[in-house]
Amino acid sequence: MESNDTYIYIHIPFCLKKCRYCDFYSIPYSLKLEQIYIKALIKEILLRRAEISQIRTLYFGGGTPTVISNESFSAIMKVLYDNFKFRPDVEITVEANPATIQSDYDNLKYLKQLGVNRISLGVQSFSDDLLKSLGRLHSSDDAREAICRVSEIYPNFSLDLMYAIPGQSIETWQDTVNEALSYNPAHISAYELTPEEHTPLWTDIKIGNTHLVDEDTTIEMYDFLTSTLKQARYDHYEISNYAHRDRQCQHNLNYWRQGFYTGFGTAAHSHVSADGLTKRYSNAANINTYAAAINNGTLPIVEPLIVTENEAEKERIFLGLRTSCGVHFDNIPKAAAELLNAGLIEINCNLITLTEKGFLVSNYCICQLIE
Repeated sequence: MESNDTYIYIHIPFCLKKCRYCDFYSIPYSLKLEQIYIKALIKEILLRRAEISQIRTLYFGGGTPTVISNESFSAIMKVLYDNFKFRPDVEITVEANPATIQSDYDNLKYLKQLGVNRISLGVQSFSDDLLKSLGRLHSSDDAREAICRVSEIYPNFSLDLMYAIPGQSIETWQDTVNEALSYNPAHISAYELTPEEHTPLWTDIKIGNTHLVDEDTTIEMYDFLTSTLKQARYDHYEISNYAHRDRQCQHNLNYWRQGFYTGFGTAAHSHVSADGLTKRYSNAANINTYAAAINNGTLPIVEPLIVTENEAEKERIFLGLRTSCGVHFDNIPKAAAELLNAGLIEINCNLITLTEKGFLVSNYCICQLIE
């Protein structure tokens, strides 16, 4: 990472419907709120223009970014193009939902004209029953059609998949993985479903209306995923991420390398260097509070934190061990011997990396090595 590179995240908080497992900040879409929000977002970018140098990556997340209009995307990109320099190899990603890709795919084509060169498509599953249980608006056929259209326009596209969904069998998961591979995506993200507190799914599990997939089946799903993608020549470069050669998500790699990044929009997080200090902070996770602050010429920053050397070192270990590159230790922790004997880590010249088995219990391994 070059010192003058800027990695930008832009949060689009709107969704047509909130998924039953999601705990990210999102709100129901309305045209009026979109117009208010985009104006505030552009003002924030201009208020913080001194933080931006040469843009290396630009990532639109949500929410569902593809729910907003082409005109809104154009306005955001215009202020960025007019005020900042983009690296020739800039990566510009937009998260997309099959349910919000327009029937004529006009939004996909328009985003391409604006410079977007990577799409991350939230498929999750090719089972209609599971999609319905997750609260997803799209069907499996919607997902298939969206993938075909995305792949025609964007050679660099990623598919998001999910396993350990209540009611999901190993056979259903195998079918989803194999079908995803049939489209030859450049990148696959596969996440184990973790019920987040106070989400509708979490409530259903708590009161016994639905049940988590058992641990043995979850492990079997993970093992099938890793072995199948390895056979298909995908690099397992981070716990939940797999890519063809040179198709790793550069924006997320910067997170895991403990790089600096700038977040715009409600609920967006930033990790910056300022006044000789490393700082983390987030924007207010409320669209009205956010817009009111921006319109008053102030930044809607909450929870500012100065990162100490000790905290930075723990972050380096936590983030680095999530990747296949691992982490270098000046002194190997005592706990490493037990992890090594259990086949959870590998050690090479003070470089510790998690094995595939270790990735499955990464939180345990990381806690042992940090203590």
